Amino acid sequence: MREIKVMIFRGDIAKLSESNFRDAVQQDAFRRPNGMAVQQYDYTCALQRDRVGNIYGDPQSVVFQFTVCVIKNGQNLFYEKLQEHGTDQFSFVFNAVFENDKLQSFDQAIMVEGYVVEVEEAGKNDREQATIQVKLLAGKMTFVHKNNDKLALSIISE
Repeated sequence: MREIKVMIFRGDIAKLSESNFRDAVQQDAFRRPNGMAVQQYDYTCALQRDRVGNIYGDPQSVVFQFTVCVIKNGQNLFYEKLQEHGTDQFSFVFNAVFENDKLQSFDQAIMVEGYVVEVEEAGKNDREQATIQVKLLAGKMTFVHKNNDKLALSIISE
């Protein structure tokens, strides 16, 4: 299968798309084996707008929830990183197209920078794989369109 609906990668997809997929270090982070297919995701982002429609004030807290299936022997580094408490960058890539395991294109993406606040196993798990649900408290979100248009949204004031 060349196309997967939603994949998650550690790293900033905006940096890769800025280099038009030529940056070797960024390209390695976004290889198919370094990502995971997202089974479901959910988030709500609320902004305040005035009567004209202009955004003002800080957005409400955003909790980005997603579910992935982890192969316990092959993707332990990803699973372990989800259990750390520091900030990290996660890119959700929609309609990713790969060629020789290299990301060639995508329709759009959301890069979420924030803190993993909860990781729990869900559903039926066995020795080889586990379904995990993750809650990520977002501090910054960047929306990236395939033509490299970006919209960055800082959620937590610095």
